[in-house]
Amino acid sequence: MNMFRRAHDPWWDLEGRGAKRRRIRHKVVADVAFALAIVACGITAAAWLRTLAPVVGDLGLG
Repeated sequence: MNMFRRAHDPWWDLEGRGAKRRRIRHKVVADVAFALAIVACGITAAAWLRTLAPVVGDLGLG
């Protein structure tokens, strides 16, 4: 049952609310940046496949 509890930051009382807020904001920004990078890679791969599909078809490879 402990895995469903929120993680407790042992340094919370020493760092203050601002440090936790900054850490949460940093995690959110990092997660959004990672998601955008994955989407950008997917779009790039789709564009390459669309561009190369006629060539592959003409060569009889696919």
